Amino acid sequence: MQTKYLFLSCCLFGMAITPLTTLAGDLTEVYRISRGGRIYDNWMTTLKMKTPPKETHASYPSGGETKGSATWRCVACHGWDYKGTKGTVARDLRTWMGKDPQQVTAILRDPVHRYTPELLPDDAASDVALFLAKGLIEPEKYIDATSGRSRGDAARGAPYFQTICAACHGLDGRKLNFGSDKEPEYLGTEANENPFEVLHKIRNGQPGQEMISLRMLPPEVAADILAYEQTLPVH
Repeated sequence: MQTKYLFLSCCLFGMAITPLTTLAGDLTEVYRISRGGRIYDNWMTTLKMKTPPKETHASYPSGGETKGSATWRCVACHGWDYKGTKGTVARDLRTWMGKDPQQVTAILRDPVHRYTPELLPDDAASDVALFLAKGLIEPEKYIDATSGRSRGDAARGAPYFQTICAACHGLDGRKLNFGSDKEPEYLGTEANENPFEVLHKIRNGQPGQEMISLRMLPPEVAADILAYEQTLPVH
């Protein structure tokens, strides 16, 4: 999933990947939370790390499906619903909602997580801590966990998708193929198969891609957009 999404138009604003130094001293908290969401997704790509860790993270379970550098991604253990991936001992991150971000930063540096300043610089650690303390939502309010269907309204989501997302994805969501010619995977495919991940990326953007974050909009709007995307062709 690391290179699958260009959800929102790279032609609009470009705010999702504005370098941290560009607006030094003027960065808003919402920008930093959004960046923290991308760091949570894939900090190595977001920070353009040239030599990411190659070994499997020491705290990742030995029987886990993922190996190597991918196990260093926050989402590998804590999941797209922030509740902790099955088979890991990762805690439900939603317990950090409303907490002091400095407490979260300290945990990132502890022997369990091992995110040293060399791996995760102070500004990046601070941003992901802001995301966890102030930017999390309870995804099951917006997605039915059993069916995977968005609780949003597809009709309300259509104008957002058609005027923003379609610039890169096409009106039918098939402008970008995330799979292969034999087994194509389009936006509709991902919205139905991985709704929690899609919701996260709608709100925060895609690491390493010129994709807009819609964090300034209420999460209900993101759920509406997801609902519309689930009506798009899957093949």
